[in-house]
Amino acid sequence: MKNFIKNNYDRHLLYTFIIFFFALFRMDLKDCEWFGVLFISTLFAFILNLGREMYYEKFHEAPFDIMDCIYGSIGGLIAGIIFIAFQ
Repeated sequence: MKNFIKNNYDRHLLYTFIIFFFALFRMDLKDCEWFGVLFISTLFAFILNLGREMYYEKFHEAPFDIMDCIYGSIGGLIAGIIFIAFQ
């Protein structure tokens, strides 16, 4: 649990959840099946976090960590599940 907080995995999960929670409600996904919503939210969250990690590695010399992308995609997945529950 120490590494979870120390490596800011909680922030990746929380920030991605907030971004995708509001983004999913702005998208017109009412006719989309549940698998499509989960696929879109998880894949786009992973791509967003991957791009962010690559940007910080290249321009700010921060170490690349794939776990940041994975925890970000989990945040997108949770946002998708909550979106389906409220739909």
